[in-house]
Amino acid sequence: MMKVAVFSDVHANWPALQAVLKDAKQRGAQEFWDLGDSVGYSPFPNQVLACFRREKVQGVLGNYDQKVLLFPLAQKKWRKEKAPAKYFSFRWANRSLSAALKRYLQELPLQRRMKRQGRRFLLVHASPLDINEIVSAKTSRKRFLILAKAARADVVLFGHSHYYLNKTVARTRFINPGSVGRSFDGRQQASYVMLNIGRGRVIAKRYRLSYDVAQNLELMRKKKFPSILIDSIRLGRSIDELEQRSRPQ
Repeated sequence: MMKVAVFSDVHANWPALQAVLKDAKQRGAQEFWDLGDSVGYSPFPNQVLACFRREKVQGVLGNYDQKVLLFPLAQKKWRKEKAPAKYFSFRWANRSLSAALKRYLQELPLQRRMKRQGRRFLLVHASPLDINEIVSAKTSRKRFLILAKAARADVVLFGHSHYYLNKTVARTRFINPGSVGRSFDGRQQASYVMLNIGRGRVIAKRYRLSYDVAQNLELMRKKKFPSILIDSIRLGRSIDELEQRSRPQ
């Protein structure tokens, strides 16, 4: 059996990534696959990408990664269109990343095909057809069939929603490992999946891990991150949900 650790949506949360890598190595992971959105929202983008390069992580580009790279060209437009906290995060990540790690990010593919133990894997950030598509338990079977046909793989690995999913449609397995760096279910924990590949099958097991949340929050406060970004990590909720809560009813 071959063991592969699969994770997504680290979002520059270095303490959470450290916890995942330590746990995965202890469980015998032989490879590490990342599904994008490595930067943004937390204050450790250089540490995360330098680690990916050092650990030879096989990754893909996420939609947030794209926006961080695009920021210099889009900043005037986004200053008017984006919520202030999100604009801050795009700007901070772009300005904080080293030139070498920006190049590393730019060179990541949108999709990556892997074959292990006779099984075909497709790595994407969101879906085989759209880097911004949210694929979830609410996605219709009809849409899953379309995605399965487009994928041409035994297993589709994707992130983006920040929620775990393990679903098989028309002999195609769809697995979302959840988010390493930004939990949305109210728990201050990182999420990843370990794949055991061999004997004609793929066994996927999800792990939730506690990590040094205080280290992340401390640097966010020191770097004057907006309070809603800090609360998103502290409460384990999405920015959109927190904004909706704060609106007058």
